[in-house]
Amino acid sequence: MKSVCIVYSENAGQFESYRIELENITNRLAKIMDARVERVELEALEKVSLAKYDAVFVMGGDGSVGRTLGKVSTQMRRIPVGIIPAGTGNIFAECLGLMKEDRANLIQYALDVIEAKRIATVDIGMANGTAFVIDVGLGPFATAITKPDTDEKFHQGMLSYVKPLFSALRKRPYRFRITADGESFEITASAIFVSNPPEIGIGQSADLSGIQDGMLDLCIMQPEEIDDYFRIAKKYGAWFIAGVSLDDTPYKVMKVKEVEIEALAPAGKVSPMTRMLDLEELPLEEKRNGNSRELKTMRDGDPFEFTPLRVSVLPGAVDVFVPEEALVSTS
Repeated sequence: MKSVCIVYSENAGQFESYRIELENITNRLAKIMDARVERVELEALEKVSLAKYDAVFVMGGDGSVGRTLGKVSTQMRRIPVGIIPAGTGNIFAECLGLMKEDRANLIQYALDVIEAKRIATVDIGMANGTAFVIDVGLGPFATAITKPDTDEKFHQGMLSYVKPLFSALRKRPYRFRITADGESFEITASAIFVSNPPEIGIGQSADLSGIQDGMLDLCIMQPEEIDDYFRIAKKYGAWFIAGVSLDDTPYKVMKVKEVEIEALAPAGKVSPMTRMLDLEELPLEEKRNGNSRELKTMRDGDPFEFTPLRVSVLPGAVDVFVPEEALVSTS
C-alpha cells in the first residue's frame, strides 16, 4: 500500500482554527491517494526520512511550507507536494492559486486541487544553505514581521504586523554591502528583501511565472520622506489586506540569481520618520563580532540567522499540486 505524510505546525498562525479539521483532512487524503497517511509535526520533520513516501502534504503558512519544500528538494527522487493553507499570510499558496475569496472553504478547495493531481514544477530559494519559498530579509522593516506570536496571529491575522511595523519606523537604517551576480555596491536601507516570487508575492495570485523563471527579486527599501513610508504602506496594505495590486513601486527591484549581503554599520542619521515626528529612537537587532557587526535576518516570516546572507535560487526544485487555472495562466 502507498504511504504519504501530512506535515503540520501547531505554531502556524491559523492552526487553532483548523485543529479539529486535521482528522477529516487525514481521512480525505487517505481516500484521494489510496494510501496510508502519517502525521508529522513540523519540528520533527528533520528527523523523518521522506524517501518512503509517495507524496508529502503540508498544512501551515509560508514558514511551514518553506521548511517542508526544502526537505523534499533534497530527496533523490521527485516527491509531489500538496499545500493546505493554514498560516497568516499564505503568500506561496496565493502564488499557486490556492487562496480563494471564500476563505471558509480553503481546506476543501486545497483538497480538491490535490485530488485533481495537476502538477507544476517551481523554484525555491536557498539562504545560507536553508530553503525558503517567499523571501529572506534584513533591516528594521524586514525583521518586524517576525515579532507577532502565534496567539496574536490567530486573533488579529495580518493586522498583527501593524504594531511591530510601526515600531520599525523608529529604528535607524543600516549600511549594507551587496554583491549581486558578481557586482558589488554599498547602500543605506531600512529593509532589503530577496524574494522567490516577484516583489515578495504582490500581485502574484495564481501566477506561476514568477516562481518558474530561475530568478530572485532583490528589493531595496530606502524611504527618505514621510510620503515614501505611506507609499510603501499603501502598496503592502492594498495587497495583503485588500487583495489589490497597485502599479506604484516605492522601492528598487533587481533581478538576480545569487546575492550576498553584509551588514556594515548603522546609518549616520536616525530614520526619517523618527526625525520628522520627533520620536524616540528604538535599538536595532545587531551584535558585534570583533570589529564587524552582524544584523538579525528573517526567512519566510520567521526569525533567521545573523548576517552575512548568501542567497541563491534552485530552479525547478520541487513539484507541487496546483489548480488548473494556475497552469492555464502561465501557459
